[in-house]
Amino acid sequence: MVIDDDRFVDSRITFEDDTELSLKDVLLERFLTPLVESMPAILKDQAIPDSAPTSAIFYGAPGTSKTQLAAIVADALGWPLLKLDPSHLTRMGLDRLHAETYHLFSMLGAAERVVVLLDEFDELVREREAPNEALSRFLTTAMLPKIAALKERRKLILLLATNHLEVFDSAIARPGRFDMIVPVQPPSLEAKLRRWTAVKQQAAALEIDFSSDTRLDEWLADLTYAEFKSIASHLEMARTKQAFRDYAARAWDNCTLQSTGPGDKNWRDRIKDERRKIRLPGLLQDGSHSSPQ
Repeated sequence: MVIDDDRFVDSRITFEDDTELSLKDVLLERFLTPLVESMPAILKDQAIPDSAPTSAIFYGAPGTSKTQLAAIVADALGWPLLKLDPSHLTRMGLDRLHAETYHLFSMLGAAERVVVLLDEFDELVREREAPNEALSRFLTTAMLPKIAALKERRKLILLLATNHLEVFDSAIARPGRFDMIVPVQPPSLEAKLRRWTAVKQQAAALEIDFSSDTRLDEWLADLTYAEFKSIASHLEMARTKQAFRDYAARAWDNCTLQSTGPGDKNWRDRIKDERRKIRLPGLLQDGSHSSPQ
């Protein structure tokens, strides 16, 4: 089983101690492989075994292909992907929010062999001011018990993609809620250069050493897939090292990770602050992460 760069260009999971793992490796080894190995039992209408994960949260800045990861999970399992967003709960108005939630999760409670993606639900709880206090508790009071019930059935895969992990109540990260919680960051520079080989070749021709030019390394690493793609042709055509660096610097100044989100922090700092919430299937009891087997 392989996730090629046409589906998802690899990024890094960085832990509080600054150790790093490949997101592709984690998704394959910790999440997909146990599920695929459980498929014979699942095809006999048995529940997904306890040894396999059934839920995950993908979080991070906009434009980092979180929803694409859900499609990869669904395709690997050969199951349909059901994408749900807040419009499915608010179509009858906010006063019907809880009723629509009950109706939707009742249907999900009868479903099996499907990957369900809850996408952009942070928009329902993003404002924390007093007038929206009831709405801001929506996920904890209305959806989490239903998510727990789906998880207990072990008949489907539940994924949540969010830009704003910080707006959710701490209950969402409680053990037993979601098996995996991982940041989805822009592709690593190494992965970008594998994808855009002409850029790598031009950098070599200009005698650019990313290991010593750490600023340039940082600029390009922080760019999302779309942001890097938009300047790749300029980098390929750069005739001097300075021109190469200038293109990278201008792109970085305007990139997503440098933009300010809620709380006057840029996305780069926000993702760093959330490292403590990372959870991998097979996490050790003391909260540290074990190396993939």
